[in-house]
Amino acid sequence: MARFVLRRALRGLVTLWLVVTAVFVVLRLSGDPTRATLGPDATPAAVTAFRARHGLDDPIPVQYARYFANLARGDFGDSLNGRRPALELFRMRVGPTLELGVVAVLIALVVGIPAGILAATTRGSAWDRLAMGGAFTGQSGPTSSSASS
Repeated sequence: MARFVLRRALRGLVTLWLVVTAVFVVLRLSGDPTRATLGPDATPAAVTAFRARHGLDDPIPVQYARYFANLARGDFGDSLNGRRPALELFRMRVGPTLELGVVAVLIALVVGIPAGILAATTRGSAWDRLAMGGAFTGQSGPTSSSASS
């Protein structure tokens, strides 16, 4: 049993390391955060100062080691756009996001389960077609996203 738990813990750590590494690589491949944050009209002095302040002028292995060490300490850095701690921004948004998710699941359960039962018990009827049409419409409709950040 102890070997099983140890093996699972090691797999979890390897998975966590792979995810952190993938995120680091994708962030580096997605473009220069300096230009994205400061804009194309930024002066060379502003670009140099920004890169130095955020450690973007260090070699990639140094940036990776710092990134991993900061994550291990629970320091998720500052949002480049919001210029506030990323964890603070997360904490501000997690409550409303969870509330919205719970309400959406409850609505889906309250509407979906009775509609499914009705469709199953009256197969081929107008109620069945209505439930299937509602499910199809709900699944294929566009999702909305908030543009304000």
